[in-house]
Amino acid sequence: MTLGSQVILLMWKNWLIQRRRLVISIFEVILPALFSFVITLVRNGVSPTVFSNFTYFENNTIVTHPAFFSEENGMIGYVPASPATSDIMSHVLILMKRYMPPEQNREYSITRFRTEEESVTFYQTHFIYMRQIVVFHGVKTTSMLMPRKVSFAVRPGSLGGKWGTDFMYPIFVDSSPRQKTWSKDDAVLYLQSLVGEALARYWIEKDGGNPDSIGFEIDSKSFVYPPFYSDLLSLSLRIVLPLFIVLSFMISVVIGTKNIVTEKEKKLKESMKLMGLTSTAYWLSWYLTLCVYLVPAMGIYAMMFSLPVSSQGPVLFNTSGTVFFVLLLVYAHAIITYCFMVSTLVQKGNVGAVASGIGFFLSYLPTFYLIEHYAILSRRDKLLFCFSFNTAMSMALNELGRYEGSGEGVTWSNIHYRPADKYSISFLDCLIMLLVSSTIHMIIAFYLDNVRPGEFGVPKPYNFCFMKSYWFKSEEKREGSFRFDLPQTKYFEKDPSGKAAGIRICNLRKEFGKRVAVAGTSLNMYEGQITVLLGHNGAGKTTTMAMITGFIPPTSGTAIVNGYDIRTNIDEVRNSLGLCPQHDILFDTVTVSEHFIFFSRMKGYSSPTLNNEILELATKVGLEGKLHTYAKNLSGGQKRKLSVGIALIGGSKVVILDEPSSGMDPAARRQTWSVLQEARQGRTILLTTHYMDEADILGDRIAIMAGGVIKCCGTSMFLKKLYGAGYHLVVVTKPSCDISNLTTVIQSVIPKATFEVLVNTEVTYLLPDNESKKFADLFRMLDTQMARLKISVTGLQPQRWKKFF
Repeated sequence: MTLGSQVILLMWKNWLIQRRRLVISIFEVILPALFSFVITLVRNGVSPTVFSNFTYFENNTIVTHPAFFSEENGMIGYVPASPATSDIMSHVLILMKRYMPPEQNREYSITRFRTEEESVTFYQTHFIYMRQIVVFHGVKTTSMLMPRKVSFAVRPGSLGGKWGTDFMYPIFVDSSPRQKTWSKDDAVLYLQSLVGEALARYWIEKDGGNPDSIGFEIDSKSFVYPPFYSDLLSLSLRIVLPLFIVLSFMISVVIGTKNIVTEKEKKLKESMKLMGLTSTAYWLSWYLTLCVYLVPAMGIYAMMFSLPVSSQGPVLFNTSGTVFFVLLLVYAHAIITYCFMVSTLVQKGNVGAVASGIGFFLSYLPTFYLIEHYAILSRRDKLLFCFSFNTAMSMALNELGRYEGSGEGVTWSNIHYRPADKYSISFLDCLIMLLVSSTIHMIIAFYLDNVRPGEFGVPKPYNFCFMKSYWFKSEEKREGSFRFDLPQTKYFEKDPSGKAAGIRICNLRKEFGKRVAVAGTSLNMYEGQITVLLGHNGAGKTTTMAMITGFIPPTSGTAIVNGYDIRTNIDEVRNSLGLCPQHDILFDTVTVSEHFIFFSRMKGYSSPTLNNEILELATKVGLEGKLHTYAKNLSGGQKRKLSVGIALIGGSKVVILDEPSSGMDPAARRQTWSVLQEARQGRTILLTTHYMDEADILGDRIAIMAGGVIKCCGTSMFLKKLYGAGYHLVVVTKPSCDISNLTTVIQSVIPKATFEVLVNTEVTYLLPDNESKKFADLFRMLDTQMARLKISVTGLQPQRWKKFF
């Protein structure tokens, strides 16, 4: 079966399942539409504005601007404490009160310090009241006069907030001019002006002048602002849109991951691989299935944002719709690969759902740190954060909002542009990091799927991707390369001649910790025959079959199935397998008929009469009335019938049935036996059971297994002849009974009766079953001669194979 055919078949199966949970499927698409609709409504109330004229600003006198008087009462310190500096700061306090508007009525005090270190120590315990400190340089504590040329520094308190001098540009750029020229954080300029004026007045007075005759006002005025484009929504998009995007697709991530992991948990994935499914087809089908939900949702986002749906126009006025849609498609790719990665890390569907949801949201959280510290982080650090795919998406949307707010928008011609500083990242950088993180997801998923396939898979070596045998398949590992040492004892019948061995087991061994489940066994199974593996629960039957089919790897030894080694060519082994596991592996919301269609096509079987064959097989196994019933609604026995039918359909060359009749009523068991006897021609059938009658009826050859070892193997006739077939006659004797005389009497009626064992007072004889007509005569004679033979009780029970378990 070609890769494309397998992908189409798997997507058909996925479509059947998704169609039967329609509400959830619709919700996966509707949820993104709802979030995009909310943003469209916001656009309906906010329209972009183009200001075509220059903006002019008024003059502001620094020392009289009301923003400088918004502080509470407090202290102003100065360093060093000298007569000259005290004189200057006294002038400062006078000027402060002169310029303060009456309605402000603030009270300030002056505090002096000998050294700058002393001022810092004081500030650490009085920072709530200390507003600013003036530090005069080059002035001694004994100075009576201020020097003509003096430098000073104004050190502001920390309560006013950060100045942001480490930012080359604002985090969130608004293209409109700053409406508030001054703020209370700029009180340094106010105090600087007062100190400067106080120094000027000081020397004017010292030189005999009148300082009041000179104007000291210093005005401030903003530059003329050019025409600009303003869109208040663009700033909101940078903050809200990344969160909306994450929440939109949270449910798709959770459901998608859970569906993938559930197939692994229920052994459905491995059972399909046993039917010939390739890993490439499996993952590609899930990729396309998730695309069916994500791509339309991304398309809705792109249309709602790029088309003039709102009365105020599109949400994105300037950004190219194709650029935005490509970003969303790359993000969808990242989401899908993330689901794949998480699915290989967990083994339970519910755990996968929770883990994927938490991890998905956590991958978004670094966005907050990155935006807050954007200006101080290097370009390398920003790109490292973008290895988290939701962070990369958020930063791409942040860049998109920035360009949109500038009136330029993101287009194919500027996606690689970034601000002038070398530490920023571009829209294209974010797009590339989305692809990089997606690639990392795929590599992790690919590796773990091979080395940790789960409880029911064969793990490859940790370095499998560096092995030549992985990339270049070789035919040299065919069965001719191996030597099989089959047991040569009287308990093993000679293998039939002229028949091809469909399955060859060689020294197969499996250990679970210190417990040995299968202890190095060898056996051949032939085409055209049903080989029955008979044994009690815990004998090792299911473990042996699990190793043959590749559900679990052997500890040592191997098996050759249809000419291929299970250790090195498990994919080729599975191409010819039909499997009925011990526990039913079925899709809950797929019908009986759809199961037959799916698995027959999975095996590469295609026939124009397939529907007729399905009806015929369903009739044979007793499911003709349940063809359109979901598997979850079948009884336990009906599920077993369906599993048997799946194993047989599609012309499987090797069929393995693990206790196929368990859970069936007697009539259904007999019906299943007839189906298997009819189906054995041209196939190698291996069947396990712990029912002796089932083994006797179905088995062309019977292998009895106990303690992980095959004790004997041969036809039913061989085993009966070897161990005796017939009935046990048990006679309870009295102390004076003559055993030889009793034996002579019994053999006088049944000459082929043989003495077996004497245990305490019980003596056992083996009576051949072909002498059963004489049993009545024997019992009449023993009843009449009990006193003479000195016996008390007699009993008869059929011969069983107990001793071999």
